[in-house]
Amino acid sequence: MDDNQKTTLKKWRARCKRAQIAHNYTAISYIRFHTCIGILLIILTIGGSVITFAPFPETQHWIPIIISISATMFAAFQTFMNFSEQAEIHRTTARRYGEIKKEIEYILDFISESKQLEDIVDKIRAKEVEISQDAPNTLVRNWNRAKKETLEENDKCSIRNST
Repeated sequence: MDDNQKTTLKKWRARCKRAQIAHNYTAISYIRFHTCIGILLIILTIGGSVITFAPFPETQHWIPIIISISATMFAAFQTFMNFSEQAEIHRTTARRYGEIKKEIEYILDFISESKQLEDIVDKIRAKEVEISQDAPNTLVRNWNRAKKETLEENDKCSIRNST
């Protein structure tokens, strides 16, 4: 394995690591969204149920209605946004990027034969293309956070910084 091949593999590894971290963070964000909306929904439902039987002056009879409508809207929002399903998709994508990262690490550490290397690299490239086409976008703030965490590693492998 020559230096150019090693540099390219390290660059791919760094990119996979960034994508893995970003997808993990996005999965965590979606689980938090799901949990927060669920808790809010529980509070609104309980509040709406209790307030329905409370005596209100004629001028404030709209309060239980507003609370019930809010609970319904949050339930619909939680149902149609599918935060838990989105989180699982991002978790799966992160795992797939992690697998590629491990394969690249194995190649860097143990494989040096040229013919064997070409075949393995082609398989890795095809697998990465498949994952990136199937993967949903991460949240921008999570991508930027992952970028900060992997900046040094990416800069070491970057062609821009070696010229």
